[in-house]
Amino acid sequence: MGALFAAIGNKYITESIIPISNNFGLSDQIHFTTISFILLFILITIIEQRGEFKDSFKFDFLIFIVSSISYLLIITLITLNHIF
Repeated sequence: MGALFAAIGNKYITESIIPISNNFGLSDQIHFTTISFILLFILITIIEQRGEFKDSFKFDFLIFIVSSISYLLIITLITLNHIF
């Protein structure tokens, strides 16, 4: 939950520095992606806890690797889309 509050706080700080705009800019897209991934992790954690699944280091590591690569790929594509 702390990550969610940090991401939202960061969004407010960024908005106070960047001029106001009506379009969905780079900063907004990055924040939206970050908050979506945090909410996805919260959902996965709830499902894992409520389902009382057996702890599996391999599954957790796989989720970590897949989500990290996905996040970096999405952020890179969003940034490159705004550059070019």
